[in-house]
Amino acid sequence: MNIKKQHCHGCRPSRPADESQRDGGSYGAEQRQALPLLPQQFPEVVPLNVGGMYFTTRLSTLRRYEDTMLAAMFSGRHYIPTDAEGRYFIDRDGTYFGDILNFLRSGDLPPRERVRSVYKEAQYYSIGPLLDNLEDVQPLKGEKVRQAFLGLMPYYKDHLERIIEIAKLRAMQRKARFAKLKVCVFKEEMPITPYECPHFNSLRFERSESETKLFEHHCEVDVSFGPWEAVADVYDLLHCIVTDLSDRGITVDHQCIGVCDKHLINHYYCKRPIYEFKITWWLQREEEEAYASSQSTQGAQSLTFSKFEEKKTNEKTRKVTTVKKFFTASSRTGAKKAEIQEAKAPSPSINRQASIETDRVSKEFIEFLKTYHKPGQDIYKQCKLFLDTMNHKRDLSIEEQSECAQDFYQNVAEKLQTRWKAPPEKVEKAMDQIEKYIMTRQYKYVFCPETTDDEKKDLAVQKRIRALHWVTPQMLCVPVNEEIPEVSDMVVKAITDIIEMDSKRVPRDKLACITKCSKHIFNAIKITKNEPASADDFLPTLIYIVLKGNPPRLQSNIQYITRFCNPSRLMTGEDGYYFTNLCCAVAFIEKLDAQSLNLSQEDFDRFMTGQASPKKQESDSFSPDVCLGVKQMYKNLDLLSQLNERQERIVNEAKKLEKDLIDWTDGVTKEVQDIVEKYPLEIEPKNQALAAIDSENVENDKLPPPLQPQVYAG
Repeated sequence: MNIKKQHCHGCRPSRPADESQRDGGSYGAEQRQALPLLPQQFPEVVPLNVGGMYFTTRLSTLRRYEDTMLAAMFSGRHYIPTDAEGRYFIDRDGTYFGDILNFLRSGDLPPRERVRSVYKEAQYYSIGPLLDNLEDVQPLKGEKVRQAFLGLMPYYKDHLERIIEIAKLRAMQRKARFAKLKVCVFKEEMPITPYECPHFNSLRFERSESETKLFEHHCEVDVSFGPWEAVADVYDLLHCIVTDLSDRGITVDHQCIGVCDKHLINHYYCKRPIYEFKITWWLQREEEEAYASSQSTQGAQSLTFSKFEEKKTNEKTRKVTTVKKFFTASSRTGAKKAEIQEAKAPSPSINRQASIETDRVSKEFIEFLKTYHKPGQDIYKQCKLFLDTMNHKRDLSIEEQSECAQDFYQNVAEKLQTRWKAPPEKVEKAMDQIEKYIMTRQYKYVFCPETTDDEKKDLAVQKRIRALHWVTPQMLCVPVNEEIPEVSDMVVKAITDIIEMDSKRVPRDKLACITKCSKHIFNAIKITKNEPASADDFLPTLIYIVLKGNPPRLQSNIQYITRFCNPSRLMTGEDGYYFTNLCCAVAFIEKLDAQSLNLSQEDFDRFMTGQASPKKQESDSFSPDVCLGVKQMYKNLDLLSQLNERQERIVNEAKKLEKDLIDWTDGVTKEVQDIVEKYPLEIEPKNQALAAIDSENVENDKLPPPLQPQVYAG
C-alpha cells in the first residue's frame, strides 16, 4: 500500500515547475530509482482490467506456469499500474483473455472458431502449454500440415507477393476496382502431351539433361507455381493461394480458362492448366456484407442469414441498374414480353413432369432431414427462406444470383460444422441434398438465362465441333482401338453419358455424368493398352469423345455447374478433376488449329471447308480377318464423302442459278425502262358523246308529246 501512495504522490501534477527546477530534477530521479527496488505486493484474489474488460482470478492461477509473461508480471519483480478502482491494468485487448484464464484454471480449450485468435494471445503471453495444445486441434493442426506442404513449394511467398503487386499495379493503371492476371499451376516438371509421336511417352521422365533443355519454356502467364513433390494436387495449392490472399483481406475469384498450347519440339505441346485470378480491391456495400458474412463466425458478432438476406435485398432494390431493369415489365413492352413468354412457355406435359419431379425431390428432402432432428428443421427453414429470397431477385444478374447461392452454401455448411458439430461425412451428404432440393426448383430460372450469352456460346461450340467432324483418333493420338468390341462399347457409353448430362437438373447429377464418362474412357484406354491409363492419355481421348458426341448446350452446362454447384465438390475430389479436364477439352477445341494436329495450314483449311477429307483406309487393303461391318462402314464413309461433294456442287450451281436469275431480272427491268423513256406513252383526252340532231332546237319544249298507239276493239 505504501508503494501505491508513493506512486500517487509522485504522479501528483500540483508541484510547481520552478520548484522542480530548483531541485534540479532530483525528485524524478529518486522515484525512478525507488520503484524497481521495492517489490510489489499482490493480494490472493487479483482484480484485473484488461483493455477495459474486468476479470477476477487467483494469484496462483496467473503464476501457474513459471516461464510465462503473466507469471513474470505478477512475480513482484515488475511494477503494474492500477486503474481508478484499484484493478491491475494490462494494456491488451481483453476479448479472448477469458479463454486464457480458463486454460490456466482447468486446462479448457476454446471453441474451434476462437482457436486462431486465442493462439495469437497465447503467443503474446508466452504460454507454451496452451500453444502446444492449440497446435494439436483444428484448424491449427490442419494449418500445420498446410504450411509443411507450402514449405515444399519453391518461392511460394514471393509468388504470392508478386500476384498482389501485379494486381495492384494493373488496377491503378486502369483506374478499376479489380484486376485480372493469369496464373499457371502445375505439379509435374514437364507437363507436356505428345500429339504425334506416341512412342515418346516412355521417355517422358527418362530424358537426358540435354533433351530436357529442348523442352524448357515459360508459359505466357504472370505467375507460375510449381513443380513440387508432394501428394497434394493442383486444387490443394489453389485453395492455399485463395486462403492466404483472403487472410490478407483480398477478395479473389479464380477459374480455369484453358491450357498452354505452345509448341515445344517434335510435336510436343505444353498442356499446363492456366487459371484467371480476379483480384477485387474494393467492394460495393452489398458485396462487403456478403464477404463479411462469409468470413465471420457464428455468434453475436455475425449477422444471421435472414437479416443478411433482408439487408442485401434492400440494398439491391435501391441500386438496381438500367441493365437489370431491362427485363422489368413496362407499359411499352409488357404486351410484347407477354407474347414472347407465352411463345416460349413449355408445354403442359413438361410442366407436369417438372412438377412431379419437384414434388418427389421435396419428399425425399423432408425424409432426409428427419434424421437430423432439430438441425433438420432449421435447415428446412433456411432453404425455404433462401428460395423466397431468390424469387424476389429475378432482376439480378446471373453472377449475383450465383454469389447468393454460394454464400448460402457456405453459411449452411459452417452452421453444420460449428453449431451442430456434424461430422464431415454428414455435412457432405446434407449439402448434396440441399443443392438437389434448391436447384431442382431454381433450374428453369438460372439455367441458360436470357440475360447471358450462354446460348450464343452453345451454338458457336456446336458449329465448331460440326466443322471438326473429320478429325480422326490418329490426329489426336488417342490410344483407343474401337475395333475391339469392349472398347467400342465403352466409347458408346462415354458418349451417351456426356450427352445425358444436359437432361439432368442438379449440378451434382451433371458432374456424375461427367465422372461416369471419364471412367468409361479410362476403362477403354486400359483395355486397349492392357495397362492403367495416364492423364496424358485421358485428355486427348476426352477431346475425341466430345468431338464425336457433340453434347447439346455444352457451354451452358459448364457455366451452370460453375455457378451453382457446391464449391467443395468442385475444389476437391474426382468430380472436380474430371470437370476441369472437360473445361480444358472445350478450350482446346475452340483453339484447335493446323499446328495442333500436325497438319499444314492448306490441308487444315480444306478439311474445315469440306473441300477434302482425310484419306480413309481402302476396303481392298483390309485383311481377311477384318469383320464385314468395318468394311461396310468404310464403304459408307466413302459414299457419304461422294454425296457431300455432289451436294456442294449442287449448292454452288444453285447459287450460280440464283445469281443468273437476279441478273436476268435486272436486265429485263433495265430494258423496259429504256423503252419507256424512248417511247413515252401519251394519253389523249376522252372523246365527247354524240349529241341528238335537234338537241340545239330551243323550241323542243313546245312540241306536242309523241303519239301513242291506240288499240280499238272492233
